[in-house]
Amino acid sequence: MPPILAIRSNLAVTKLINVYLQPIFKNTLALVAHSRITIMPSDKLNRVQTDLTRLLNVDSPIILAPMALANTENLACAVSATGAFGFMGAGFLSPSDLRQKLSMIRQTLQVGVDKPIPVGVGFIGWVLEKTEESEDPRIRAVLEEKVAAIWLAFGTKLGSYVEQIRAYDSQREHKTVIFTIVNSVEEALRATNEWKVDVLVAQGIESGGHGGSEAPPLLTLLQAVIDVLPNDGPLVVAAGGVSTGKQIAALLTMGASGVVLGTRFLFTDECGYTDAKKEVLIQAGINSTVRGMAFDEVGRTMGWPPKQDGRAVSNNIIKDVEEGLDLDARLRLFDDSAKTGDTSRLVVWAGVGVALTNTITPAADVVRQLSAEMYSSLQRASSLLSQYNYWKDTDSFYKVPKFNMAGQLSLEKTFLLAAWIEGILYGFLCCIFGATMYIYFSSMYSRIGSRRDRHTTGMIIISAIMFFIASFHLVMNGFRLLRGYADERLAPGGPVGYLGVLRKWDHILKDTLYATQENLGSAAAIYRCWVLWNFDWRIIALPTILLFTNIAAGYVVCGTYPSIDPTASIFNPVLLQWIKTFYSIAVVLNVMTTGLMSYRIWIAHKNSASYIVGKGRLISIIRILIESAALQLIVEVVLLALYTANLNAQYILLECVTPTVAITFNTITLRIKLQSEAMARSRSMGYTDPSNAVQTIGSLPMKRLRVNINRETDQDTSEASYDDKTNAV
Repeated sequence: MPPILAIRSNLAVTKLINVYLQPIFKNTLALVAHSRITIMPSDKLNRVQTDLTRLLNVDSPIILAPMALANTENLACAVSATGAFGFMGAGFLSPSDLRQKLSMIRQTLQVGVDKPIPVGVGFIGWVLEKTEESEDPRIRAVLEEKVAAIWLAFGTKLGSYVEQIRAYDSQREHKTVIFTIVNSVEEALRATNEWKVDVLVAQGIESGGHGGSEAPPLLTLLQAVIDVLPNDGPLVVAAGGVSTGKQIAALLTMGASGVVLGTRFLFTDECGYTDAKKEVLIQAGINSTVRGMAFDEVGRTMGWPPKQDGRAVSNNIIKDVEEGLDLDARLRLFDDSAKTGDTSRLVVWAGVGVALTNTITPAADVVRQLSAEMYSSLQRASSLLSQYNYWKDTDSFYKVPKFNMAGQLSLEKTFLLAAWIEGILYGFLCCIFGATMYIYFSSMYSRIGSRRDRHTTGMIIISAIMFFIASFHLVMNGFRLLRGYADERLAPGGPVGYLGVLRKWDHILKDTLYATQENLGSAAAIYRCWVLWNFDWRIIALPTILLFTNIAAGYVVCGTYPSIDPTASIFNPVLLQWIKTFYSIAVVLNVMTTGLMSYRIWIAHKNSASYIVGKGRLISIIRILIESAALQLIVEVVLLALYTANLNAQYILLECVTPTVAITFNTITLRIKLQSEAMARSRSMGYTDPSNAVQTIGSLPMKRLRVNINRETDQDTSEASYDDKTNAV
C-alpha cells in the first residue's frame, strides 16, 4: 500500500512516510463502538451518522475547511447542499460583504429567513483583533444571518468572541455551534474548560494553509486530545492532510466525530483558486509541500500569532530563502513573477494530501466520492469487527479482541436462534392460553363467581397479564431483530454491533419485560402456596422476602443499562453479581414454591388415604405441579449455568424464559382444571369402584366404615376439602 502522508520542512529534512491505513484500522478497530457511528445507504448520499452530524443536522461527517482565499460562497453552498457541511472563510471581508454572501447562500439553498443557514463562517482571530469595538461587527452580522456554526482560530482573544456569540444566542432560540482549532492538549483543555466551545478541531502538522508550527502529527494529536477530554466534553473533529474517504473512515474509527478537508476541495470547479494555481496542485507530488513563514512574508500577510506558520506547495519562494536572499530581494522577485505571469512563485496553500488527487471536479461529486469511499471502508472495518467478541478491561479504555472460544456459537447465530426458539414457545403458549381461557369461560366448564371458585378471577387476570407480557416481549425481539439484521447490517459491528449494545431503549424495555414476567410467575406461585396452606403467612414469609430481593435485583440490572459503557457486554463486572443473584433466586423460588405446594397436598392425601379408594386425586395434582414446574426449572437452571460459564448460548435460554413462565402457569391451571372437571363428570355418571365401595351421587368412592359419633367435629382435612383450593390453583 502506498504511503498516504508525507511532510517536508525547510528547517529540517524530516519525513513522516509509510503511514498506512491498514495499521490504523488494526489499532483502532476496538474503538468503533465507542465512536457511535451509524452508516446508512441513501440514494442521494452514503450517509454516516455521528454525534457531529446529529448536532449540525447533516448527512455526512465531512467538513469543508474555511479557507479564506480559496473557499468561496459557491463552494460552501455546494458542499452543504450535497449533505456535508461547508464553511466559508471570512478572511478580510467586511460585515456588508458577509451579509451579501450569506444572503446568496440562503437563496441558493432555498432557506427561509426564519431558518438557520446550513453553512458556517470561519474567522481569523488576529484579523478580528484589529477592531477595537467591544462587539465585533462581522461576528454580529453573521449571527444576525443565523449561520449554523462559527469557526474561530489563530488569535489571542478567542474567548471574548465565544462570549459574544453565547450572549447573542442567549436572547434567541437558535444556538450557534462554535468550532475552534487546537494544536496541542493544552489548547484543547483551555477551549474545553474556559471557553466551553462545542467542537474542537484537532489540526495536525500535515494540514495545508496555516496552523501550529509545533503541532504533532494528526494521529498522535487526535488520540491525545480524545484521551484527556471528559465524557461530556466537546466533540472532536480531525484535520490535517486528509484527502480520501479511507482516511476519513480511519479517523472516525479512532473516535473523531467528523473530519475537516481543505486541500481536497481545492480540486473543484467552485474553488476560488486561479487555473494556474489549480495546475500547480495537479502537478504536485507527495513531498511537494513545506511549512514556513516565507509564503506570508512575500504575500504580505504577516500578523499570525507565535508558533503559527503555513504549509504550501514548495517552489522558488522557498528556493530564494534557501539561497539566503533577504526579504526585500524576495519581495522584488515575487512581485516581478506576479507581473510577468511566472507561476514559479505562486503561493498555493495545500496540505500533504495534495498528491492524492489530480483532477478538477464539481464539489458535489467530491462529497459523493468521499462518502462512497468512506462508506466502503467502514463496511470493511465492520466485517473485521464482527469476527470478534469484546470484554471490558477495567484498567484501560480500550477493548481487547478475543476470538470465540472453541464450540461457542457466534453471536450472529445466537441472536437468530434465540428469537426463533422464542417464537416456537410463543406458539405453544398461544395454544395453551387459548385452551385455558376456553375452560374458564365455556359454559360447559365455567363456574366463575361461585363460592367454590372464588380465586379463579385472580388466576384469569394473572394468566392474561403473562400472555400480554410474553406477546410484548416477542414483538420487541422481532423489532430488534429487524433493526439489527436489516437496518444496521452494514453498520460497524453489523447486527451484533446493534443487538449487543445494552443501553439502547429497546434492549432495556425487553429485559424489563423479562424481569417482570419472572417475578410475576414467582409471585403467582407464592400466592398458590398461600391459598393451599390456608392463608398462613408464616409459610410464605421466606419466599416473599426472596421475591422482593429478586425484584430489586432484576430492576437494578435494567436501571444500570442506561449508564453502562456502550461497549459493555452482559458479562460486565458491574452487572455480573446482580444477574447471578436474579437467576439464582428465581431457581430457588421455583423449587421452594413447588415443594411447598406438593408437600401440603401430600399431607392432605396422607391424612385422607384411609378413607378413599385408589390413589386419589391429590397424587395426580402433585404430579401435575412437579411436571409443569420442571419445564421452567430446567430452563432457569441451564440459563444460570450458561451465564456463569460466560457462554453465548445463555442468550437463547434468556429469551425462552418469558414464554416459559406463562406456559408453566397456564399448564398447571389447565391440567388441574381439566382433572377436576373429569372427576366431577365421573361422579355425576354414577361411577363405582369394582371394590367394596359405597357410592352416592357427587361423592368420592369411600370404603365401608363403622362410625360411632360422640360429638360433632368440623375438621377440613379430607381430600374433598382441598377441592376448592386445587381448582383455584
